[in-house]
Amino acid sequence: GWIIDHKTTTRRKEVPESYKLQHGAYKILKEAEGNPVNGSRIDWMIRKKKPEILSVEVTPDEKYTIMIFQLVCAGIEKEVFTPNRDSILCNRKYCAYWNECEKKIGGKVKVTEV
Repeated sequence: GWIIDHKTTTRRKEVPESYKLQHGAYKILKEAEGNPVNGSRIDWMIRKKKPEILSVEVTPDEKYTIMIFQLVCAGIEKEVFTPNRDSILCNRKYCAYWNECEKKIGGKVKVTEV
C-alpha cells in the first residue's frame, strides 16, 4: 500500500516539487487501478564516502497534480507545447526534434550525453 521511489543524490536536500508531482501521479494511477495507497516516500541513497539511506515521507498534492494534468491536456488539444530546457529529456540524445525546436522557439538544447 506504499509508493516508494528510489533516488540518488550527493547531499541531503528538500523534496523538489517535481517529485511531489510525480508521487501525486503515482497515487492517482494506483488508486485508479483499485489499489489503495496508504503512504508515499522517497528513499534517498546519499552518495558519499560512507553512503547513507534517508527515507522521507511525501504528501502528494492530488489537486495540484490533477490541475497540471488538465493544463497539459488543454495545451496538447490547442497544440501549444512549452519546452522545458531543464528537463533531462530536453537533450539532443533523447529528442529527435531538438533542431526544429531551437529554430522555432529559441534557446539551446543540451548537447551533453546523459
